[in-house]
Amino acid sequence: MRIFMTVFIVAGSVLALTKTHADDLPDISNMSIEEIEELPSEILTKLPASDVFAKFAEEKQLPSSFFDTAIAINLSRLLFIEPSEEQKHQAIKDFQTSIGDKADGVLTLAQFEELGRRATRSTDTPVYPSTFGENISVYIDANFAVAEGTWIIEGEKIAYPINHSRISCEKSTGICELVQVDVSIPSLDENSDSYSLHLSTQDYEVISWTTDEVVSQSVGKCRKVLMTMSKSSGEVFQITRNFGKEGCDIGGLLSLPKLETPQIAKLVGGFDTAQKFWQERKKEISKFYGKNFVEKLKLDQPTDSLKPPAQKN
Repeated sequence: MRIFMTVFIVAGSVLALTKTHADDLPDISNMSIEEIEELPSEILTKLPASDVFAKFAEEKQLPSSFFDTAIAINLSRLLFIEPSEEQKHQAIKDFQTSIGDKADGVLTLAQFEELGRRATRSTDTPVYPSTFGENISVYIDANFAVAEGTWIIEGEKIAYPINHSRISCEKSTGICELVQVDVSIPSLDENSDSYSLHLSTQDYEVISWTTDEVVSQSVGKCRKVLMTMSKSSGEVFQITRNFGKEGCDIGGLLSLPKLETPQIAKLVGGFDTAQKFWQERKKEISKFYGKNFVEKLKLDQPTDSLKPPAQKN
């Protein structure tokens, strides 16, 4: 359950180092989280994890069972906990209830597959483009132009929301090369835990060049794309239009329908966009968890509020 993975890993790591003499450690009962974070690393890592997370839970208004639940989850994931037949039977019934089926404690094949799919999705690992914020840097001079960032489509969902592109233009060649990497992430309906990368390159023909703006275009069988890079505004846009009156097939494998209106794509920094994508996805995945777990750990809280005390280097 990646939503709390950072918290759980730290909880487990700290717990492993709690065998020490109490007389050698400071009393943290009257310390704030900030004061605890200021402790030297060799002291912080030896504090009883239960005491540290009690303070953490108190400040973040988490339930008192937060720490015990975190331990149980970590131990269960590493197979140190084996549920009794009675516990397993009840858990199956709870799961069946959560998906709206009859709770008889006997999994059908379809229910087993659904259980596996939800369990797989709960382990999704967020990935982000190597940029911060939403601003991009656009460089243009008399001979070269460069920009990089993440594409979004205005008013629409993009097929690969986690993506990164670099645009390099040379006036001498009259070409802008766009190199793009898309991260393919399994949909919520899939049972796969594999991500994949797709690398593509596309050449755009420069049609105008100033030290402030470069305009280029790419004309394909079905689409015509006009790309504008502006240094003064720090923006890069693509406007995609139909090329021809009808939709068309690409290699007999893919059929592209005719666009109803021109499609506008904008290059942004990408980190905030990716963060929003993962927050929305985690919110959907939280619906897969057991009711008791959700109530104990308050999964509707923002992920940032669940970060444990930081260690001082």
